[in-house]
Amino acid sequence: MRAAVADAAQRRVEGPTPIVRMRFGENLERIRRERGCSFDTLAARSRIERSHIEEMVRGERKLRAEELVLLAGALDVTADDLMEGINWITAAEGGPRWEVTVGGRR
Repeated sequence: MRAAVADAAQRRVEGPTPIVRMRFGENLERIRRERGCSFDTLAARSRIERSHIEEMVRGERKLRAEELVLLAGALDVTADDLMEGINWITAAEGGPRWEVTVGGRR
């Protein structure tokens, strides 16, 4: 079922890096659940609208740097925790491109 939901979300997402947004959304949802934090509580703590957070979880919304910092603070984690599995490969390293590790922790 989860794969079907992810496939449907992938089709709705536009832009060059939807897999990055989807991975961020997976991380955000995992950490939110681990912390036992509802969407409403996270919205209040982060000062980000609940609907925007839900769109981020589904990979439908581009993340701004300010939102990354606000979410990390609200969840008491680092920005690196929310970006787990998402790496930018520079031109010197054979890029430029995104490298995304799918599922689980590194």
